[in-house]
Amino acid sequence: MKKFFILLLFISIFLTFFSIAAFALNPFITHVYTADPSAHVFEGRVYVYPSHDKDNANGYDMEDYHAFSSADMINWVDHGVILHKNDVPWVSSYFWAPDCAYRDGKYYLYFPAKDKSGNFKIGAAIGNSPAGPFKALDIAIPNSSSVDPCVFVDDDGSAYMFFGGQGDGGRSGKGPLWVKLKSNMIDFDGTPQEITSGVNYWFEACWVHKRNGNYYLSYSTGNNITNDEPKDSLIHYSMSTNIAGPWTYKGLVIDDVQGWTNHHSFVEFKDNWYAFYHTSDLSGGVDNKRSICVDKLNYNADGTMQVINITRSGLGTSAYSRIKAMLFSGKKNESEIKCTEDVGGWDIGKNVGWIKNDDFIYFDNVDFGSMGAIGFEAEVATDSDGGIIQIRDNAANGSLIGELTVDNTGGWHNWIIKSNLLYNGLLGKHNIYLVFKRKSNSSSTYLLNLNSFRFTYDSPVIPIGHAVSLKSKNPESIDNNEFLVNENFNIGSEGQKYLCADRYQGYDLCANRANVGKENKFNILNNYVDMGDGRINDYIQLNSSSNGRNLKIIDREINGEIQKIINAIGGDYKNTTKPECFYLLQNDDNTMLIQNLDNYKLAVVKSWVSKDPAIVYCDSDNRNGNFERFYCEAQDAPIGCTVALKTLGYFKKRNTDIEYTDLGQMYLCADTWNMGTGGALCADRSDIGYDSTYGEWEKFLVVDAKNGYIALRSYNKDPNNLPNNQYLRVDPNDKICKVNGGNTINDNYERFQWINNGDGTISLKNVGLNQILSVVNLDGNGNLTNPPKVYANKSKVSNDPDSHEKFYCQIVASRN
Repeated sequence: MKKFFILLLFISIFLTFFSIAAFALNPFITHVYTADPSAHVFEGRVYVYPSHDKDNANGYDMEDYHAFSSADMINWVDHGVILHKNDVPWVSSYFWAPDCAYRDGKYYLYFPAKDKSGNFKIGAAIGNSPAGPFKALDIAIPNSSSVDPCVFVDDDGSAYMFFGGQGDGGRSGKGPLWVKLKSNMIDFDGTPQEITSGVNYWFEACWVHKRNGNYYLSYSTGNNITNDEPKDSLIHYSMSTNIAGPWTYKGLVIDDVQGWTNHHSFVEFKDNWYAFYHTSDLSGGVDNKRSICVDKLNYNADGTMQVINITRSGLGTSAYSRIKAMLFSGKKNESEIKCTEDVGGWDIGKNVGWIKNDDFIYFDNVDFGSMGAIGFEAEVATDSDGGIIQIRDNAANGSLIGELTVDNTGGWHNWIIKSNLLYNGLLGKHNIYLVFKRKSNSSSTYLLNLNSFRFTYDSPVIPIGHAVSLKSKNPESIDNNEFLVNENFNIGSEGQKYLCADRYQGYDLCANRANVGKENKFNILNNYVDMGDGRINDYIQLNSSSNGRNLKIIDREINGEIQKIINAIGGDYKNTTKPECFYLLQNDDNTMLIQNLDNYKLAVVKSWVSKDPAIVYCDSDNRNGNFERFYCEAQDAPIGCTVALKTLGYFKKRNTDIEYTDLGQMYLCADTWNMGTGGALCADRSDIGYDSTYGEWEKFLVVDAKNGYIALRSYNKDPNNLPNNQYLRVDPNDKICKVNGGNTINDNYERFQWINNGDGTISLKNVGLNQILSVVNLDGNGNLTNPPKVYANKSKVSNDPDSHEKFYCQIVASRN
């Protein structure tokens, strides 16, 4: 495999802010192979828990699980690895299809695997967040067997597990099993019973859902289908009015897909039903390299399910996502264009190759929204003179939007990212044609290979698609820090507080939480408002993960006067009324202002005029006070955003002689004091900023490093200071994290796994060493080091409250 290069060319005025796998074509996850999608709605988002097919596996070999989520079914976030088989003591082989369920503040991940004796068992892992991480129990669920668990929680809170598979699942000639779970969501409440009615052609992959009083049991047919319909792994279903059956067979719901297997789930979100399934399209038909897809699910008037219309376009394609070129809607009829070669390097899927002069490919219904693209970038490779990519609207000879010139990159699989500004932008949905032209002075037959592309737009730091937390910079309390609200909330002396859609206050937006939970996570959604005078205004909506409603300005009587406050009782998706529309404006101190589109007033935390607790008003014209300023924190890798990483608690005490109690939480910094060691990553900054001496050492650009990993690039752009735009790299010899990785991602020592700890913090695991980054301020002899450095030296994330491998991720302004 030839060496894979990524040259990140970015222009500061149009940095693109997008999430890993923020993609909506089918398949909609294209940076890792995925299968067996289990979809659920948790905390105002759709979460999908699939199997993870290794990109270099010889057979089915699934060693970990990722979780993916979306607040709008278009922009998807990869939450990274939530469980690895090496962390499960009883597992001896690879994982199979998982499922997830929620009860009483805990999330339960169910997974099948073989135990040390070679028998299939079903295990359980528990997490505090739907995004993980999950900690597995030391033993499998007692009396469990076979594969493919589906856990259905009924309206009365009762939970049931449906499971089983023929073939390796060990149930050849038999039906699936089902059993009620005890309240601990782990143990079986009774003996599993076989389902014998309504499961015609059942093979594996049970899924149970409920709608309008009807229960639906769907499953894969495998090779059990009759000879008059010689297709593999169709999805059939049955219905019942009782969870215990009997079940009545109804027939087909998902037709044949490319690849030998299929595995599915159905979920309702924002009043629409969706069908998740997998195909082998992305790998070109390789059975053990699958990818998950989603399409609309519709019902007939009698409650029966309509056969899913399997589409390439899926639910919509964002122009600002990474679009795999191989998933084009069509091409020039006589073109030789093929998608037969693997991309190579760290990426998966095929590239578009064999491109000649005047060839074109096109993509239907690319959605530019209201933002208006100003740039285009493509991941290309060529060993010829290269060529020109013309971007045209609606036809191969349509309006020319822009052009991108591609020169020789040093090989047909030496990939670089090339970018250029567009001649004009687009709004709304368009059919985009990429037309390939030979350079005027070239005689090359084949011009270039194309892996992916996306459009870019000029935007403030808004991580669209993510769930973020907003922390007030300085909420004031009453009576000189002596006001106690009640036994649940003390806003008197605890300092900065997270905004929260508070269940104790009728979903008022309050500043009253010291820690991150689902009540203070807000999905950032993008939309626009037609101002009626020819202008289209961009804005965001803050959608509560707690109740799924948008933040909205309402009038409320407080102390005898009508006040405008922000409440979490607005629309439950994209509502274009102005009181629900906000801007996030950047401040010089890397905090943000929340401005309403209706009255252009700023959100402000006021505790001195309210009783219980600090309420958020929308009535401030002041841009200088701390009561209007908020830190924006993300728990998931905000690819394309500039971030700062702050230690959880810093060092309180490391031995009897050394005590650090005065430094508090510290930002990681590419420190100029340590240039002799290659620019060490240190924890020695109390704030974020830029100065002529030190540059922007505590800011890092999050870069997509493929296969679900990220890279961190020092954002300092001062040519007089080093490291200048260098990647963080762990030295494999001394394990210290340095800022000397150069301008390309060369190997695994510059790639990291982003870990969502489920408590508002993140951790980083280096791929090369498989070790987690940790701040260390003592050398091997117990002597204080100055400043404290960052090492890759922890095998697991610690739950110690003084842990220094946990960091807050603050999204900050980039200096233009």
